[in-house]
Amino acid sequence: MFSDRFKYIIFLGFVAVMLLMVAVVVVGNQQMGAINRSMETIVNEYNVKTGYISTMSTTVRERSMRLLQMVSTRDPFAREEQYMYFNQLATKFVITRVSMKDLGLDDEESRFLSEQQQYAVKSSELQDAVVQLLYDDDVVSASRMLLDEAIPAQHHVLEQLTHMLEYQQMSARKALDEANRSYERTQVQVGFLMLGALIISLSIIVHVIRGAARFNKALLARTALSAIDEAIILVDAEGCINFMNLQAEQLAGWLSAEVEGRDFLDALKVSNKNGKQNGSAHLQSVFLRRRELTKVSNILLQGRSGEQCNTDFSVTPVFDEDGERAGSVLVFRKAGTKAA
Repeated sequence: MFSDRFKYIIFLGFVAVMLLMVAVVVVGNQQMGAINRSMETIVNEYNVKTGYISTMSTTVRERSMRLLQMVSTRDPFAREEQYMYFNQLATKFVITRVSMKDLGLDDEESRFLSEQQQYAVKSSELQDAVVQLLYDDDVVSASRMLLDEAIPAQHHVLEQLTHMLEYQQMSARKALDEANRSYERTQVQVGFLMLGALIISLSIIVHVIRGAARFNKALLARTALSAIDEAIILVDAEGCINFMNLQAEQLAGWLSAEVEGRDFLDALKVSNKNGKQNGSAHLQSVFLRRRELTKVSNILLQGRSGEQCNTDFSVTPVFDEDGERAGSVLVFRKAGTKAA
């Protein structure tokens, strides 16, 4: 139905569309995977680190509350019980701090944690001093140190933990913004790939429609040529046979499909009246190179069976839309026969 060149163009277009669709899938999967990993980082790291910071903040507050209860109570057993819980909270604070450090911190987080440790050490020293005053039964001094020094020192620890929590929130927002930008970039990339596939697909459709239209025209022309009484052979610019009507098939002894694509000189032997074989160069000068209508008389045409027939033939060049020679139309009739 279509020429090999046209089929080759369609095939390349189809391959290009398939490659673009594969690229859409690959890019989409890669980008969506990256976005998914970013979201997991946001959820996991933010939640875990935020949980650790919240635990440390709660521990700091509870230690202050235990000291207040130790100062307020006169029962030594109750005070001892509060002191044991006070030490347990200190252990919990240290374990939580180490666990957060093991997660892997950036420079800003490491700075926050280092400063927080300095405040925590100073606060712990003051709290231990309050406990020692209580064990010395100097409740008044213990209360004064707790209110004037230990609790304010704890506030510094809490402020630093608050800064760490705010930094986590800011980091989570940045990561979320980056995930959104990555998603938007993915949409643009996939959109361009889909647009490219659509353009190529539309181009293929247009070429197929035009090719079908040309085929229909060619089919109509061949049908018309088959109805003509004279033998007609269509050859391309290289002299290869494209079509022979019924009369040409009968004259040559070949079916059109059998010689389609074969060189005219190879399928049909042409010689002059005295039997001398005409060469390829002579025939090309007759029906391939000249632009005007060419008529040749008294030419012996040898068909498939070897039988020769004295013929007259004419050659009419055919040009494409760019003015380039696309082939020729050869019209044969037996010598002495008048054209219809």
